[in-house]
Amino acid sequence: MAHSAHETTTQMTDDERQRFKKRYQDLSVEQLEAVLNRLPPHAAEYRPVLREMIEEQRRVADAPMQKRHRELKRVQWIAATIALAGVAALWIQMCRPSQPAAAPASPPAVTRPSPTQAADVNDLDGGQKP
Repeated sequence: MAHSAHETTTQMTDDERQRFKKRYQDLSVEQLEAVLNRLPPHAAEYRPVLREMIEEQRRVADAPMQKRHRELKRVQWIAATIALAGVAALWIQMCRPSQPAAAPASPPAVTRPSPTQAADVNDLDGGQKP
């Protein structure tokens, strides 16, 4: 590929890219952004590398927050499901026709001997009352 005489940017080699990243790896996002903003126009090949480093640091910083958010969402879904099941159970109970309570079993009939039966029993005992 032929390069024109006015072209000032060159393609960065992998080795140069690694050295550049190593040189700036300990900087904060704000510091990397400052370096990005101060880059001269002839150093345009460094801009994508700096942007990549900034995005990577932001992803790493946001990872715990994203994990916490996912866990919180999971707990919210579980709680909502339990609440919905409870509401459904109450609704079903309210909509069901009430069933009459089973009639209590009638107590066994207490039979009292008629006066003539009592006399007959007394005659068997010899007329003695206990």
